[in-house]
Amino acid sequence: MNKEEIEEILNEFYSLSKNTVIHDIYDERIFRIIYGYFDEIRNICDKFSDKKSDKYYPIVNELAQDIFYSLFKYEIKFYEDKKIQGEYLINKRILEVMVNTEEWRKIKIVTKLNEVNSIIATAFLLKEIVNELLTKMKEDIKNIIEKRKEIAKMIRRYKKVSKEDIKNKFLELREMKINMEINVRLALKNALSNLSEIIDVINISWGNSAGVMYFSNPENKLMLANFLLSNKKFLKLMEELGRIKNLYIKSERYLKEGIAGIQKVDTTDNIARILSSEKIKLLDEELEYDFIKKFFEGNLLGYKLRKKKKQGKGKIVVALDLSGSMHKILYENISREMYGKALALAMLEKAIRDDREYTLIIFTYKVMKEYEFNCLKLPSAKDLIEIASTSYTEAGTNFEAVLRKGMDYLDEKGDLVFITDGECELSKKFLNEFLARKKKMAFRVISLHLGKNTESLKDFSDFVLSYKEFEETTEEIFKEVSR
Repeated sequence: MNKEEIEEILNEFYSLSKNTVIHDIYDERIFRIIYGYFDEIRNICDKFSDKKSDKYYPIVNELAQDIFYSLFKYEIKFYEDKKIQGEYLINKRILEVMVNTEEWRKIKIVTKLNEVNSIIATAFLLKEIVNELLTKMKEDIKNIIEKRKEIAKMIRRYKKVSKEDIKNKFLELREMKINMEINVRLALKNALSNLSEIIDVINISWGNSAGVMYFSNPENKLMLANFLLSNKKFLKLMEELGRIKNLYIKSERYLKEGIAGIQKVDTTDNIARILSSEKIKLLDEELEYDFIKKFFEGNLLGYKLRKKKKQGKGKIVVALDLSGSMHKILYENISREMYGKALALAMLEKAIRDDREYTLIIFTYKVMKEYEFNCLKLPSAKDLIEIASTSYTEAGTNFEAVLRKGMDYLDEKGDLVFITDGECELSKKFLNEFLARKKKMAFRVISLHLGKNTESLKDFSDFVLSYKEFEETTEEIFKEVSR
């Protein structure tokens, strides 16, 4: 066989698609952008693309893309078998099984046209499916790899082999059948159990509903998702934040019309606020692409909401004790530190809702960190991750240092929420100074003790609460801050 003939065969077979799901340049662009931010997917692809590894799966990168396209696209369509390169037909068989399961249909509800949920779901499904396939179908995968090697060897020796022999090898690779239905279904079931939890945490704890603080930049959501996937402790914290938020929102009976009114029409990427004239584009295939493009550029037309200010309320300053004793368990494997952080972040959400400035002061035996946020300066995913990751082993607490710092931030009619499990006696001189300033500025101190002894808090607080149980304590604290 001569050089022209081998080039003809290679052009015939390698010009076919490596992907099995029909997609367009917008889908590819979205995948490339978020792939660059999402470590979990890259790590999985790198792990299974290593030829020296016993977990080698040669077509994992394309499988990742196909899973993402199937989850993200409004409607999934496959290329015909004859338009797909032979070894990649296995990916199509995997997806054909996947999209006909009840588990996949449940996942699709929260991933359709949602790039963040789609990439999170892709990470879970890819990992479970490839692990399951390599565990249960090691010989089948090995045969595919060997067949690829045989073809590569024949191509290198093309002068000594016939055109028909190479074509037959390509056809053998295309016609390889693998019985994978049970394995794929099991992988889906395993992935779904954790996946729904992660997506719920991101949507509930830091969602995008009207009147709620949200991340408009997908990069922030992806950063948060990355950290959630690799840090179970942070996931637990976000779950507690979600529980607390649900409690206080329910107790305060927030209504959409009570939170904000329509100010004007502006450009946005907040799906909850786009105009009907933009939504209708999704009914037309060509306009759907325009919609997605504008979504990623933040150029969809939508309502800009004017928040109704709560009159007569100042800043919310949260003083959070993170000394070593806060690592002790408070309830249901939740530490005092974790509950305190979740409560502090929920207070941040409340401050944004109420159009109030917010300061978080983290302290132990001294002031360790300070954060300031407001409606114009929302926390980034990096801020959240830093707050969640901050922890100290030092014993002892110093109330005077943090209260002095709190006074610097507080203005008229503000609230200082003091969360601790420690005790500290204040000097008489400082206590008189603090009480005089509190009276002059008319701010309130609401203290929560996560232990039992509240005596030292009573000297400077307007309201002191000792932790009883989750629901009762949380509701009482928010009731006081809402007064």
